[in-house]
This record gives sequence, C-alpha cells and structure tokens, in this order.
Amino acid sequence: GDAIQLPWPDASFDHVYAIWFLEHVSNPKAILEEAYRVLKPGGRITVTETDYETHLIWPDSPDYQYLLQSYREMFLYADGNPCIGRILGPLLTSVGFQEVTNIPWAFYNFGNTEDQDLEKLVEYMHSCIQPTLMEMTRKLGKDSQRLEAGLEFFRNLTNQPECAAALTIYRASGKR
Repeated sequence: GDAIQLPWPDASFDHVYAIWFLEHVSNPKAILEEAYRVLKPGGRITVTETDYETHLIWPDSPDYQYLLQSYREMFLYADGNPCIGRILGPLLTSVGFQEVTNIPWAFYNFGNTEDQDLEKLVEYMHSCIQPTLMEMTRKLGKDSQRLEAGLEFFRNLTNQPECAAALTIYRASGKR
C-alpha cells in the first residue's frame, strides 16, 4: 500500500511500529503524519532506524570506507536518509507526537568470542550491501573493484586477530 495514504479510517490503531523503513523514503514526515492520523488518541508509535555514519570497524581499510561511503550515497541517490535514526525524535515532535523519546542503542561486537555476534553482524550487513554493488557502479559511477575489495575486507573481518564493529540503532517512540 501507500504509506502516505493508508486505507484505514482515522483513529484505527493503538500502536504503529516501523523498522528499517523511513531511511528509504523521500518524505518521512508525511508517513509519520499518516501514522498519527490512524492512531487512536493515546496510541503510540515506535520507529527503529539506524545511522550508517556510526558504523565503525577495526581494523579499518580505505576500500571498506569507500564502500560504506558509497552505500550511504545510494540512500541519498534514492531520496532516502542513511542517518535518519538521529533525527527521529525531532520528526515525531514536528508531527505532533507527545512524550517523544529517541534512544540510541550502540551495538559493539568483537571477534574471538564464543557468542558469534560479530559474525552475525558481518553476515547481515553483507547481505544488505552486496546486492547494491552493481547499482553503486552504474548509478553513482563508483569503482567496482574498490567496492568488491571493501566488501571482501568486511566479509573477512572476523578472520582478523583483533576485530570489532560498532553501529548505533535508534528507537524512537511517541504518544498521540
């Protein structure tokens, strides 16, 4: 459906939840206004998004930084916002939500541990970035060899003796 024109009447829901969505749209405020409309008075909204400028790894590589910058540029090219997480609070407030919070969750994972959280993060991020490589080359004119080298470096991050990755996720909420 169309998130700017939902098919439900006013005040239909107690809770609206969105995750990894607003970062991909050109007009997140209009979507939040529509969420406000379909919420009952006293209803709540919860939105979870990331901030790709906070994605850090160790050891680092110039090719990986090139890849990550290109990935952020793809969001902008598609009229999205790779850093929208940090502004969720002001967006919710501007729409009229009350009791707004925007809590950053910093995820930090390091290698050589039994829990394999870093491996899971690398696999997840790889699955998000890899399908966009051809588009980065075609639409942004990026160097495909550098993109591939950056992705390969990241894919093998957990093979490094001292490796780590960090990323900040934001969860915002508000009340109608």
